[in-house]
Order: sequence, then C-alpha cells, then structure tokens
Amino acid sequence: MSFDFIQQKHINAGQMWRSTFVDTISKAVLATPNMRRPHTFISSKPGLGKSHTTQHLLTTNNVNYVPISGHPSLWNFTVQLAEIVYVLPPNQSAIVWVDDCDKIFTNEQNCNVLKNMLEGHKTLAYNVDVSNNITKIRNSGNNYLADLLDSFKGKNGLGLNIDCRNLVFIFTSNIFLPDADRVTQAEGKKEYNQIVGQHALRDRCRTKDLVMEWQDHWGWIADVVINDNVLTGIFGQKDILAEEIILKFMWDKWPNLKEKSVRTAEKLAEDYMDYPNNYENHWISTYVKL
Repeated sequence: MSFDFIQQKHINAGQMWRSTFVDTISKAVLATPNMRRPHTFISSKPGLGKSHTTQHLLTTNNVNYVPISGHPSLWNFTVQLAEIVYVLPPNQSAIVWVDDCDKIFTNEQNCNVLKNMLEGHKTLAYNVDVSNNITKIRNSGNNYLADLLDSFKGKNGLGLNIDCRNLVFIFTSNIFLPDADRVTQAEGKKEYNQIVGQHALRDRCRTKDLVMEWQDHWGWIADVVINDNVLTGIFGQKDILAEEIILKFMWDKWPNLKEKSVRTAEKLAEDYMDYPNNYENHWISTYVKL
C-alpha cells in the first residue's frame, strides 16, 4: 500500500508549506527587541499542528522562550505577562510565544492595548481597576502573585503598567489579521473599528499568512505524521502501513470529517489499536458527519 501520485504531490506541497512556517519561526527567534519590527504573527486555519511544530522547533534548537497559551482573556494574558517580566533580569531580553490566544484579538479595546505593547511606549497598559482581582488572588492564598501584580500598579494605583521593551513576541493564531484592502472594504460597517484595531497589530508585526487548499492542509498533516513520528508513541513503534491507512481515510473522508487536524490522526491511531477488527466502522461512526 502506498500513496497515489496526487496524494504524494500534496504531501510534498504540505512539506513546502511547513518548511515556510519553520523558516518563519527560525527567523523570528533571531529577532531582537531593538529591531524596527521584531515581532512575528503567523496565521493559518486550525488543525495544522502549529503548536506542535513550533514547540518542537523551539525545544530542539534550545531556544529560551516563555509560552502564553490557552485562550486567555486580556486580564489573564496581562497576569501571565506580568509574571514573565517580573522574573526577567534587567536588560535581558526574552521571547514570548503567544499560542492559541485568539480571544484577545477579537475586540477593538484589546487590540489598542496590544498595539501599544508592540510599538511606541512598548507598555501593556491595563487601565482598569484591578484592586478586586488582586484581593481575590490574595484571599485565595497566592500572596506571591498578588504582591507581584501590586508592583506593576500605575501611578493612580488602579491599573497595571508592564514594560515590554525587552520582549520579542511570536504569535501563532487561527485568526488572519486584516490587510489594508480589508480595512477599506469594512468602511461604514459595524465591525470597522475592530478591523482597524486588528490591522494595527498586523502593521506592527512581520506577518505570515498560510492560506492553502484542503489538499495541502491534508499534506501538511501527513508530513507531520510521517516525518515527526507523532503516532509512534501510540503504536509502540513506527508503523508505516497504519500511518498510510489513517491518512488515506482522512483524505477520502475529508469533506465530511468532524475534525481535521494532527489530533484527529492521533485519535484515529488510538482507535486503530483499540478496535483492530472494526476500526474503520468505528472511525466512520465517530469522526464522519453522516
């Protein structure tokens, strides 16, 4: 069993897309805070394994980075950033990888806060009274975090001001920040201010939009499965035949798959092991929209 010519063509295309992504990350980690635009924003549809590939690249190359992830609100993002800056030695730079945090880019106010973090004053100014939040943290017994946040209070003692001059941000996101044409198209529409705010973030970063057809999306996932051996831990060893069976199933059922990601391949592999005599029927009933 092997991939046909068309499938192999798109595996090769997926490798090229993924190589572009890796090259973008590799350049991003070389940026320094004093560059004109040191920050990088990479966008694609969900399911490509951006998190897996980025973490693998940063770890294998011994890059000193700090992650912020998990769909945080602007408040939670601010707290995580404060913790990073608090322990950072004076005049030492740090790479902050912001992953899977699309929620913070979804309104105008957040975008305005973030654009000032990236350029100009390079300060995250959380201009909201945080006294109650800090009191709750202290009452929960986390005096360290409460004291830490108190140290970032502004002159009025209400909000937080976090100096980000020594930080380089790498954003990996499922949101495509709008370009200038999209801003023009939005004039007079209710979402105009939000789009302008998102465009301001785009303008302050080196951006890479990974826009591909579904076949190349599949090819990217296939490249991860085949060459990063993400299923080996499930199978106990490299199983080329099982990998091909799983990837061909995803190819054949792609339009109706409920999930289209590296995680989907991992779930199919687990079921392949758990239902050796009936895995395909289980796959269809579980992962395919009927």
